Amino acid sequence: MKIKSFLFTIIPVITLISACSDPTASFIYECGNCEIGDTVQFTSTSTGAETFDWDFGDGNISVEENPLHIYYFLGTFNIQLTVSNKNGSDVANGSVTIKGPSGRLIDTIVYCPGIEDNLLGDSPYRNVSIYLPPGYESSDKHYPVVYLLHGYLGDNRLWFGKGYADVNLKPVMDYLINNKTIHPMILVSPDSENRFGGSWYINSASSGNWEDFIVQDVVQFIDNHYRTIPNSESRGIAGHSMGGYGTILIAMKNSDIFSSAYALSSYGLVFEPPSSSYLSGLYQEISDAGDITDFDGLSFDAKLHLSHLVAMAPNSSSLPFYCDYLMSPQGEIVPGVWQKMMVYDPYTSILTYQENLLELTAIKLDCGNLDDNTYGNSHFANKLATIGIENAFESYAGDHTNKLEERMKLKVLPFFSAHLVHDDQ
Repeated sequence: MKIKSFLFTIIPVITLISACSDPTASFIYECGNCEIGDTVQFTSTSTGAETFDWDFGDGNISVEENPLHIYYFLGTFNIQLTVSNKNGSDVANGSVTIKGPSGRLIDTIVYCPGIEDNLLGDSPYRNVSIYLPPGYESSDKHYPVVYLLHGYLGDNRLWFGKGYADVNLKPVMDYLINNKTIHPMILVSPDSENRFGGSWYINSASSGNWEDFIVQDVVQFIDNHYRTIPNSESRGIAGHSMGGYGTILIAMKNSDIFSSAYALSSYGLVFEPPSSSYLSGLYQEISDAGDITDFDGLSFDAKLHLSHLVAMAPNSSSLPFYCDYLMSPQGEIVPGVWQKMMVYDPYTSILTYQENLLELTAIKLDCGNLDDNTYGNSHFANKLATIGIENAFESYAGDHTNKLEERMKLKVLPFFSAHLVHDDQ
């Protein structure tokens, strides 16, 4: 009897101690890829708990012991589990990172017959980067397309993490699409860098037909190989610096191909004749060149000047750079060459292409207030206003490149999402 009494006495004491202890909160969770729409299994590993209060960090709560939860947004969410019994409560904190389905970046090559046999020796087989939105492979949807033009000395990789402005639009697009900030779209970035650093997206008898490369070859290739919506209402064009110049020039001439245009920090929207003193310094360098390979040793300004001339004033018999010179050996500006260049002045072309410009669904320009191109951009927009296109220009605090990815995320991509026609429309 003593033994039974001992056991009887001990058991109630153990039970009493357990009942009086404070709870300890802890939990674990499991999910597949932890992507938007995945079910996350939360499991309490708490001890001594009688009630469970979950805060999933996205505005949702649960009082179940082991709840299931689905996240519908990207981000890292702070989880809080509060457990309690009649003696007290305890809190455990943790976090879960929810990713989104990822888009796909493809690098391919597009042939441009208009660049074949150009005098600069550039290949007609051009690199093109293509971003396909999340869900492209698993659906039969058709998508609008935004064509992205790079700046001088850039190439197709500028927009995807390998350019001078530290821009990578793949994670930006994944984020915006998964959070439903923008509609899914295809992005296309062609390489238009030539032997002289940039084609200026102009058809030239010396350097090749770079406008045709964008407007005909690339557009046709993308429409033939990917599920696009193959009409102007679902095509946009954007570019930075030289690419902004190309965006404006191509959009005003090809409103049957593109319906919306956004030009960032555009270079050269208003042509002004350079001073003789400025040109004389450049032509001292240029006149010493005896071969096209001497281009590589020129200053940046001399290279930029020659890239303009070979695009706008080509001359196959003028060696070594296959272009007419704007300054004569006597140190005077050559009027005929300046007139050739003025054909490609966007500002004076507004009236020429007024009807096309008015056919565009939307056109926007922006430029940092510390950028030397601000005057040209705002002046061009003021000229647009005279034909009925109002509020086309926006200035922001910044320079030529420092906010390029931010502007793409906050302004450019939402602009095209709003103005291009989508499959579900």
